[in-house]
Amino acid sequence: MGESSAVTPEFQNALDVPCAGVLFALTALLAVGLLDTAQDLLNPLPKGYYGLDSILLLLALMALARMDSLESFRQTDLYMASLT
Repeated sequence: MGESSAVTPEFQNALDVPCAGVLFALTALLAVGLLDTAQDLLNPLPKGYYGLDSILLLLALMALARMDSLESFRQTDLYMASLT
């Protein structure tokens, strides 16, 4: 128990994605080493359902979308779209 690997993100086709403009910043975040540096600084983390890369990307994209809390994410169309 607790030895499983993190869940792999799955992407789906969509005709309309709210706040999709923040996705353009994704390449810039990756180019400056957001995930590479985090792996060096924050490992080892305890095993969990979500991997470190998924958590950091979600928090970075929330910051770019100017969401001030995780609760504010649950009140957006993005959250509702992720449930379907």
